[in-house]
Amino acid sequence: MKERYALGLDGGASKILSQLFLINDKNQILNESRPFEVNYKNLEKFDQSFSPVKLKVQKEQNLDKSITILPKELRQSKVIIEAIIKSIENFKSFDISVVGFCFPGIKTKNLDGISVMANGPRNLKMLDELNKKINIELSSFTDIKKIYDDSLSCVYGEKFSLNGKLRNCSNGIYIGGGTGIADGMVYQNQIIDLTTESSIKKSWELIMANGDSVEECFSLGGLSQQWNSKKPKSIDKLNDLFIKARIKNKKAEKIIFSAGEAFSLLINSRISFFQSKGEYPEKIVIGQRLGLILSEKNHPLKNIILKNKFKDIPIELSSNRNTAALGAAYQAINGDDRE
Repeated sequence: MKERYALGLDGGASKILSQLFLINDKNQILNESRPFEVNYKNLEKFDQSFSPVKLKVQKEQNLDKSITILPKELRQSKVIIEAIIKSIENFKSFDISVVGFCFPGIKTKNLDGISVMANGPRNLKMLDELNKKINIELSSFTDIKKIYDDSLSCVYGEKFSLNGKLRNCSNGIYIGGGTGIADGMVYQNQIIDLTTESSIKKSWELIMANGDSVEECFSLGGLSQQWNSKKPKSIDKLNDLFIKARIKNKKAEKIIFSAGEAFSLLINSRISFFQSKGEYPEKIVIGQRLGLILSEKNHPLKNIILKNKFKDIPIELSSNRNTAALGAAYQAINGDDRE
């Protein structure tokens, strides 16, 4: 049998992570390559000082269909597209049947652009611009059909990876942490698409008593912004926050405490959903870079999370950073992206 491959592309606020998956004639993933990463900051035209349009303004423009993409967003979007092209080029020698691409933010109606982006530039024509560049620079490569939700892709990855933490879980809560939060749920062995479930508030829609969202208080990007608001969000510099929290620095302790409250609000919201259906979560999975960070011994953020027992629901950490790429590939393989 001829070898067939699927490529998963996981776009984020700081980088593109790509991974190649060997698939059989039943569209099952048999093997995977090592992840390949392209960081935007390493590309020539990356704007280190870029800051996104205020989220409130983005939401208002999206609601009344008056979106105005700024020149700085257009320039930064071109850097992201360049990073995607470099990611694809790394695997161009393989016979790739299908590509799954996920990205954060609220998507346009046809899932071909980004209309709201908390930690990066909006681009209403992202897929069109990307495919045009693919056709010019990689003429024999297949087009990308749609932009998948990154949170949903993370849950798919944990559910269908051979070693995924949600693989044998019928009712579970997932929280992935990078610059933003990827949150999702498995209910009665089915993955819930939070983008279509308006009754379930997402992390950026859940507002705490101080007026901040759960995502602003608990995401790694949010923690970075609170710790040093004068500099662009950089989750690479969070070690300083965690070190200061360990030595009882008051500002650091306050930020960590607020993050713990945000986590509790998010989890209790999810528990309420299950209870309203007569079910109960089997586990809470914390993944992506946040899962990797919290795996450190005696981590201050993990300590404050574990203080709340959440009615004895076990918390498991996933250090697998490629779950979204795998989830995007899985959706493309088993959806309408197939050739």
